[in-house]
Amino acid sequence: MEDIKIREMTVECARNKFGCVEFEFRYCSDKNDAKLLELLIEEGKKLAIQVNPTLARDASRKRDFNTVETNCVAGVIAECCWRYWLNSEAEKLKLKTSVESAVFRSIDRHVDILVSYPDGTQKTVEVRSSFPYTGLENAVCRVFDIIGWYVNPVKTKEIRKDYYVRTLYPFKTTELYDRIKADSFYAYLTGGATRLSLEQSPHARQKQFIPYDDVDAMLSTQLGVYQVIEPIVNGYDTVKISELIIEGTDC
Repeated sequence: MEDIKIREMTVECARNKFGCVEFEFRYCSDKNDAKLLELLIEEGKKLAIQVNPTLARDASRKRDFNTVETNCVAGVIAECCWRYWLNSEAEKLKLKTSVESAVFRSIDRHVDILVSYPDGTQKTVEVRSSFPYTGLENAVCRVFDIIGWYVNPVKTKEIRKDYYVRTLYPFKTTELYDRIKADSFYAYLTGGATRLSLEQSPHARQKQFIPYDDVDAMLSTQLGVYQVIEPIVNGYDTVKISELIIEGTDC
């Protein structure tokens, strides 16, 4: 990913400035980008076959496979971006912290990223990706949350990770493949939270998670309950959460 175009940027939320990181991929004009994206798409499709098709937010319904596959591809790309960003930031800080993907074993015990520190300890990072089609600023400042652990009638317990980070794609879910194969395709790293901040922040709470692109979920009596910080701007921005992860700090 050495040639991937990465840009630090700021989202203005009233008087608050929230730092994000933009990844730009050029499928049509850059052969390396195209090769990488094809590999990530293939990885996402393989993952889709393994995951539980039950909706995390609603145990009473099943997702059609196209939805599962799209979400998995988006998740794999998001994870790749965060992994690259964290490793590059660790290198800048001259810290011997290693950031790697964890091997998929089961949906209820899966970890997206495993961080290994020089003292031999390890911590876990969960990557959450979403499609805020009303735009990046609206998502960060008002509409979308930093999403932590969740439970529903099927998944009665989830292992709490050490860190939760966000990636946003500011377009509709159904547009993913067309966007990937056009010049240019953007993914945005939009901050995150530590496990402790999800438990203790004044902006943290439990909520029934209702995606804006799924009206049917509003009618269900079996919605998943998520621990969140709302909205995203009330969490750590991308630079700050990256520092905490790289240094292994929980605050």
